[in-house]
Amino acid sequence: MYLYQFLRKTFLLGLFSITSLTHANETKPTKVLFIGDSITQGYGLPREAAYPAIVAEMLAEEGILINVQNAGVNGQTIAGGASSLKWQAKMSDYDVLVILLGGNDALRGNYAQNFNAMYEDYKNLIEMSFESHPNAPVLVCRMMAPTNMGKAYIEGFNKVFKRIEEDKRITMTAFILEGVATITEMNQADGIHPNHKGHKKIAENLYIPLKKVIVKQ
Repeated sequence: MYLYQFLRKTFLLGLFSITSLTHANETKPTKVLFIGDSITQGYGLPREAAYPAIVAEMLAEEGILINVQNAGVNGQTIAGGASSLKWQAKMSDYDVLVILLGGNDALRGNYAQNFNAMYEDYKNLIEMSFESHPNAPVLVCRMMAPTNMGKAYIEGFNKVFKRIEEDKRITMTAFILEGVATITEMNQADGIHPNHKGHKKIAENLYIPLKKVIVKQ
């Protein structure tokens, strides 16, 4: 009788340990790498007030844990993003890549004479990620040119993101700065960098696409 109880207790304890380990693996945070410019960096704000940290909190409320790797660099461009990604791919591992680039290019009028080069530079970023991390989904945040850049530039710039979206391996958001760009109360005094309210809105715009990408893994 005592032997039976001992064996039964040992079996149940073993089963509980296996279940606990399985549950721990299921709740292992997804490592999300954010490649971007000063918006991703959280310019003018504490890092925890930037949209990557905010969207992590939103996901955590639903039991989806992510480990934020914020590689935002002030002044970063699409072409410069390749260097950041190359470094990050060597130094750290990630399960999902989020790219938010293009804002500085638009403000500076980059690629005005050759939007195909802009497309190639962005595609290079995507290909670099799939080569180094073939199983990591890529989520591209759509950017749009400012309305004061002229019709030709706006059309050329925005069409690049439409071309990128044709790559069925990636996921693309709607305009990531929707509800933020040009809205005074959503930005800092410079009118360019989002304030805390602006970052919360960006996180809301990113939340559903990122959640879908993570859940699909």
